[in-house]
Amino acid sequence: MGGGGPGLSNTGNVFFPGGDGEAMLIALDLAGSAASLGAACASGTMRPSAVLRAMGLSEAEARRSLRFSFGRDTSDADVLALVSLTKRVL
Repeated sequence: MGGGGPGLSNTGNVFFPGGDGEAMLIALDLAGSAASLGAACASGTMRPSAVLRAMGLSEAEARRSLRFSFGRDTSDADVLALVSLTKRVL
């Protein structure tokens, strides 16, 4: 969706058509995983991402999207565990 522009290889946004971003965010947090509804500069808020809105997503679509970031120490097992947890939460 980035249109081929520059981006960060360790950060991605996932749209969950049937999801509720706020509820998913809370459930992931309670399970020990961190995600965000918006940009890093807006962390701690429940506002939908202004970047996603600027890219053409509706407010409802932006509210069904979560941003995930990974560090150099993130293992394949960590990613698989997050995917499994996210499926359960969804």
